[in-house]
Formats: sequence, structure tokens, C-alpha cells
Amino acid sequence: MKSTTFKRMGILVLWAASLILVAQWAHTQTVQTRPTNPLEVPLGTVISGNDIGFRFEGLSRGVATGTWVVKLGTAWAPVGSSATLKPAGN
Repeated sequence: MKSTTFKRMGILVLWAASLILVAQWAHTQTVQTRPTNPLEVPLGTVISGNDIGFRFEGLSRGVATGTWVVKLGTAWAPVGSSATLKPAGN
């Protein structure tokens, strides 16, 4: 009776070990893809201080591109410029 129990336990241990080995082998066979965003920052993320930030929109030739934003309440709004002309000499 004990011999049968030990034999079944041995088969169970071998079966579990084989499952673990096959799972490990399958994991190593997956294709490793290089991330398209080497900075690993999700697009649309605002990198910010308290009230001013930069909304990351992608990369162009290895340079981060995006929009400057300011915090108005709880929302981020894009920054625009208001250029005014002043006469020279005044």
C-alpha cells in the first residue's frame, strides 16, 4: 500500500516538474519586441511641476515632441502666445 502511494507521489512530482519546465521553455520562446517609445512614457502623459507641464506626444529623430500646458483648476490647457507690437524707441 505504501509503495503505491510513494509511486503516485513520485509521478505527481515529476508531472508538476515537467509542467514547470515546459512553461519556462515556452516563456523563453516568446518574441521580444523593442518598445516603439524608448523613453517608456505613455503618449499624452503630462510631465509637470505644480502648474506648468509638457504633454508628451512622441519622438522626432530621438527628440521628445509635445505641447506646453498649464494647469487650470484640475485640467491641463495648451499654452498659446499673445504677441503684441510696440513701436521702436518707446
